[in-house]
Amino acid sequence: MAKISVLGNGMLYLEEGPIWVSKNELLWLYDRAVALPQGAVIVEIGSFFGRSSLALYTPDKLLICVDTFTGTEGDKSGDVAKTVPDVFDVFRRNVKAAKANLAVICGDSIEVSKCFANDSLDMVWIDGDHFHVYEDLVAWYPKAKGLICGHDYTWKCVQDQVGRFAKENALKIRLLDTELRKYSIWVLENGN
Repeated sequence: MAKISVLGNGMLYLEEGPIWVSKNELLWLYDRAVALPQGAVIVEIGSFFGRSSLALYTPDKLLICVDTFTGTEGDKSGDVAKTVPDVFDVFRRNVKAAKANLAVICGDSIEVSKCFANDSLDMVWIDGDHFHVYEDLVAWYPKAKGLICGHDYTWKCVQDQVGRFAKENALKIRLLDTELRKYSIWVLENGN
């Protein structure tokens, strides 16, 4: 069973496995999730082993985790997925502490987005295939009535794709400093 601790603010924290999202980044996610109203719907694109899923989880909101659980060819998750026989099983064990209001959809994020109505989601967190962030934004931005944000702005391909989408839609990009990773979290905001 995964080693999970409960931090002082109530966030479930996965103590083991690859650390691609820092504790401070996870705390930022948790604070955003907690601030949403009861019954809010959060979608996470790219759940993999469930570390950020636990940070986004609060029992009074619905968290929907969307992932293929195969990793992405050409980045670290793809390399790790090759060494783990069943990534989805690892994810399930890791999020077992999240007892209610957590749903998992195994599939391509673009196809899954078609199941949601526009303006139906309170928060969308994008940290899936870094080479297809633009496509995720095109698919999921209309679904979000609230916060849309993501990870790894330090990757050039993520910067280019988020920048392109923001420019095409007259949006501002707000970058957050967290720990040692300068500007790894990005948030899209109205350009007005």
